[in-house]
Amino acid sequence: MADITGTPGVDSLFGSLSADAIVALAGDDVAFGSDGEDIIFGNSGNDALAGNQGNDTINSGRDNDVILGGQGDDLGSGDDGSDWIFGNLGSDTLFGNLGDDSIFGGQQDDVIFGGQGNDVISGDFGNDVISGDKGTDSLSGGAGQDIFVLTKGGGGATPADADLILDFREGDRLGLAPGLNLAEINIQFVATGNGIGDVIIRDLSENTGSYLAIVKNVAQTLITRDTFTTDLTPIVDDGSGGGDGGGDGGGDGGSGAIDPTPPLARRIVLNIGEDTPISTQFDASDANNDPLTFTIVNPPTNGSVNLIGLPNGFFSYSPGRNFSGSDSFTYQANDGTALSNVATVTINIFAIEDVPVADTKTVAVDTINSSPITLTGSDGDGDPLSFKVTSLPENGTLFQATPEMTRGAEITANTVITNPEGIVIFVPEPGATAPSSFNYVANDGKAESAEAIVTLNLGNVAANSAPGIDLNGNTVDGLDFTARFRGPEVAIVDPVNLNVGDADNDEIASATVTITNLKDGVSEILDVTIAHDISKSYNSATGTLTLSGFATVSEYAEVLRTVTYNNTALTPTPGARTITFTVNDGKENSVPAVSTVYYPDDTVRITTGTRATSIPASAFLVNDGGVGLSMTGTNMLPGGVTEIGGVPISELNFNNPADGSTFTYTFAESSGNTGTAKVTILRVDRTGGGDIISGGSGPDLLRGEEGFDTITGGAGADVFIYEDEDEGSGTFDATQDNLLAQISTNQYDIILDFAKGIDKIGITRGVRAVNDFADILPVVQTTFAGNILTGSQRIFAYETGGSTYIVYDEDGNNIAGNNSRIFAKLEGVTGLGTLSINDFSFIP
Repeated sequence: MADITGTPGVDSLFGSLSADAIVALAGDDVAFGSDGEDIIFGNSGNDALAGNQGNDTINSGRDNDVILGGQGDDLGSGDDGSDWIFGNLGSDTLFGNLGDDSIFGGQQDDVIFGGQGNDVISGDFGNDVISGDKGTDSLSGGAGQDIFVLTKGGGGATPADADLILDFREGDRLGLAPGLNLAEINIQFVATGNGIGDVIIRDLSENTGSYLAIVKNVAQTLITRDTFTTDLTPIVDDGSGGGDGGGDGGGDGGSGAIDPTPPLARRIVLNIGEDTPISTQFDASDANNDPLTFTIVNPPTNGSVNLIGLPNGFFSYSPGRNFSGSDSFTYQANDGTALSNVATVTINIFAIEDVPVADTKTVAVDTINSSPITLTGSDGDGDPLSFKVTSLPENGTLFQATPEMTRGAEITANTVITNPEGIVIFVPEPGATAPSSFNYVANDGKAESAEAIVTLNLGNVAANSAPGIDLNGNTVDGLDFTARFRGPEVAIVDPVNLNVGDADNDEIASATVTITNLKDGVSEILDVTIAHDISKSYNSATGTLTLSGFATVSEYAEVLRTVTYNNTALTPTPGARTITFTVNDGKENSVPAVSTVYYPDDTVRITTGTRATSIPASAFLVNDGGVGLSMTGTNMLPGGVTEIGGVPISELNFNNPADGSTFTYTFAESSGNTGTAKVTILRVDRTGGGDIISGGSGPDLLRGEEGFDTITGGAGADVFIYEDEDEGSGTFDATQDNLLAQISTNQYDIILDFAKGIDKIGITRGVRAVNDFADILPVVQTTFAGNILTGSQRIFAYETGGSTYIVYDEDGNNIAGNNSRIFAKLEGVTGLGTLSINDFSFIP
């Protein structure tokens, strides 16, 4: 006996011609027993285990496995997991055990136990003993005289918990497992029409009324108490063939009468492996034992069937190449006088792993410069492939290829390639001119291919020209594109004029589209309509859409013209999204082309009671996208909102408009392109002290009033308003030491997200002696001594501790009068250096 043990990885293990012990260990393994009485253990992993010839013992172990008994009387155990178990030839004993298993007895007399879980069991040919055991099981006997075993506790309180017996026929029996008493079995017939119905079998012991099984689509008289048995061994054929059909066949032959009873054709269920033909016999009988011929009524859709021996009713079925799943066809029998009913042959075809193929190739490489080489292969199952270099070239070095098509780590023998397109980089030795080669294999995650050779012909090869892409023109110089998102998905390229090119007329290997500044995470989606041999994948965590598969430049252009952007967030975060496009010819990336997606709609939040304040048109136009934008008009302005300026409009003034009111405005680019945007006005309430006030995505007007408030503007150009000096801290003389002491009290407003050049501090005429920028000290102080205010200056800024503070002094002398106040802390704002008029809004 040979002992064959796998590794913890993915193995293919083959037995010898003798009795073998094969242990697959962890991983998704393939184990074949060959001849002899083999013992095979799958252990963990999704394994495929075949006993082949001999009386084999197969235990699949954990996970979801496939067991093939082959020839001989086999013992197969599915163990844990949802397994597929095939007894095939021989009188087999099969156990599903844990999990939802599919078990097929195959030919001859099998004993099948489903175990726990909801199993599908078919006895196929032979006189089988079938037990669903625990769970809600579907049972089919197939051809032969079968015993369907009912198990104590195997059903449940409702019909939905019962086993389904799908093809109970004359000669089949219902077996009672230990613990069941025929006297406590209840049989109920539920008619479904034409004398046919379902028989419900219940266990009435201990008043449980447990539903054990439902026998589907049988005549009312087929199941009686004589149908039950406690003998759970396969039924032995008595050799009488057709019973007494010919016992008195000549008794009244002179009458010339012909029995009009048509033949009976029965349903057949076959189970085979992918790409595996099968030959077997139709299942039909005739009351007069007349010879039968057969015809195909409806052919199969995923394979072919041929009649091969009409006198005996044999046929062969061949599944379509690489097809797995279910196929069927129908047939009729003819006894020379009448046609039978139409019966169905169902073929369940389970997938068998196709070993991938690595492509042999010859590549011209440069004698001086590095050369990219793309490893390729194929897999009949369509599984993604990885590649491994198994031997190295003699006159050069192989390197991994980075996503930027530069050299990565040096490749040694038996190194897996990391580039997702299977690209490696070859660097020749100085002066090398002789041909060289290396070997590699392909792997689909389940099996490894045979080695393929890459022959390298060294010579002077012209330098590669990188491919190019632009998004809205007829050249490939990287022209960009802009789009405006208002929901639902929007095209982010020109769907007609996007172009891809390559001066070398190379095929394109891949393309990458990336949102470089995701703001709403997985809610932001890039999509594309694929065609040709191009596949797609989207990584929502990084906002990257990847297209892969070699195709022509025109085919890639066709696909890329369909790229769209969508945002499924309930309230998308405003701000432009920058989306880059690159294409790769297997050697180099193109220069990125950029699509910018804008969000034109705005929401303005206004603190209740804020006096009339203007917002410049530019604060709205910033979200609209385009070149040379101007606001050209408004529509349906609500009360309290007025235009300032003519055409173009320079500002919009807001004087306590109603909460929830809306309006639209039109805008134009310098090119003449126009668009519209919607503005929604929301009121923000305050209590007069210690408020937490938040703006939103658009330009907001926010005022904390009295007390020490925490204010967030959010995205957009916001104005933080102070209407009188009492809205600041308590009064003090603002020497540097006193100012630091007042800062430590935290008794002032805190603005959490002030953005210089975008947001403003709004000062109304209610703040005494502050009317315009002349009343502001421009230079931000970091250290000072004495009075720093001159002339009409009343406000200065002081930076310390990683933030900047806005300080007001009523009389223009910060070290006297006890009338300085801190208006606000600009949290985290540093390096302002000098204040400008753009940092303030002076409100009448």
